[in-house]
Amino acid sequence: MRSALFYLCIVSALICLASTQRNLTGEFRRAHQACQAHSSTRIDEDLMDRAAAGQPVDEYKLGNHLFCMYLDMGIMSRDKSINRVNLRRQLRKPVRDEAVIERIVRNCVPSGVHHGTSQQIAAELFRCVRRNLPSVSS
Repeated sequence: MRSALFYLCIVSALICLASTQRNLTGEFRRAHQACQAHSSTRIDEDLMDRAAAGQPVDEYKLGNHLFCMYLDMGIMSRDKSINRVNLRRQLRKPVRDEAVIERIVRNCVPSGVHHGTSQQIAAELFRCVRRNLPSVSS
């Protein structure tokens, strides 16, 4: 039973944080829709899928959209900083395993100055979260 619950949590995390825009739920879905409403942050419906699969994408568009989402959700601020408290809060909903959340925050939120543009930092955060989610084995 415990492994089934763990599996369900991981699948939910993958859907919420790292899967297609069509499968986003909750606050991620709301933020995505808000950013899709503006032409400057609108992306193709499969752009995050392609990025998550490691395919080449327009990095600026991906980062701009993710930065818009992360601003809306309080995960990032305009000064390019990542809010660890809000990231943890957003991760708790789909992940629920505090050890996994701590690993993601430790590995994905560098201490000190963030180098690169806001868009680059947002895209790297997206990819880092994906890399640090436990893989679901079949």
